[in-house]
Amino acid sequence: MGFVPQAAAAISFVVWLVVNMFGEIVGPSLGIDYGVANLVSPFHFLPRVLTGEQLTAAPLLGLAAVAVVLSSAGVARLRVRDLG
Repeated sequence: MGFVPQAAAAISFVVWLVVNMFGEIVGPSLGIDYGVANLVSPFHFLPRVLTGEQLTAAPLLGLAAVAVVLSSAGVARLRVRDLG
């Protein structure tokens, strides 16, 4: 919304579509290599605690840091815009 307000909904939908089509769930069932799914899906970086993998904080903190940086950039850009 801060950088490209006219295309924000379209960009969000395209990102959602790419993650779901090439991600870990639908991608391998369509015959897409699992390596591609690992590159596209942010959920690949989360520890799989339910399957017995040990919980580590580094991937969670990394994804949270990316979210904070992107959110901060969007809010900073939104403040610059003339909304009134």
